[in-house]
Amino acid sequence: HYIHAPFVALLTLWALARSLRTGGVVSATLVGVGLSLSLQVYFSARIILLIVLCFLIGLALFNRSALKGRLIAIGWMLLSVLVAIGPLAVYFYHDQAALKARAVEVLITTNDVWTHQHVIGMFNTTNMQTILLRQFATIPLLPGALTDQSLQYGPLYPMFDALAAALILIGFWYALLHLTRPLCLLLIIWVVGVVTAGGALTI
Repeated sequence: HYIHAPFVALLTLWALARSLRTGGVVSATLVGVGLSLSLQVYFSARIILLIVLCFLIGLALFNRSALKGRLIAIGWMLLSVLVAIGPLAVYFYHDQAALKARAVEVLITTNDVWTHQHVIGMFNTTNMQTILLRQFATIPLLPGALTDQSLQYGPLYPMFDALAAALILIGFWYALLHLTRPLCLLLIIWVVGVVTAGGALTI
């Protein structure tokens, strides 16, 4: 069931980029549908809500011309978000456990007993500042130098081979140096968001 989350993420970000590039109403509406789906598939897809918001704020700060003439598309985007997420918001308001269940199990800051014991066992400390610093310190090692320590999968090999890791890092720094380009900005927000929320704040 994990495969639904990356599909929804790609669909939503593709629709977002297309709607801002062309001003298309259909792709703008699809953004709202994608954000709604992100709340209905696997937990990790929820980060798309944050990525879309940060991207629109980033464009307003770094490249307002990309938003010029796109007020109608953004309006349709907001309307589709309200219509598509509205019923879910009501449901989750009445059943907050359904919204929080997976987060409670995987966030390193949780009070869940099993997760808390797992975190302590990995870091040999209960000091959350130390744990967070160590988590963030491993981020640069994720592409090719650090083996997967997951208890669920535990393949014990790096995420990428040396060539792919080098190309990914080159691409990342290229995008970072060209933040005024909308797709470079989106890529940076996407990567940083996923690496932070998925790589540092979860077990």
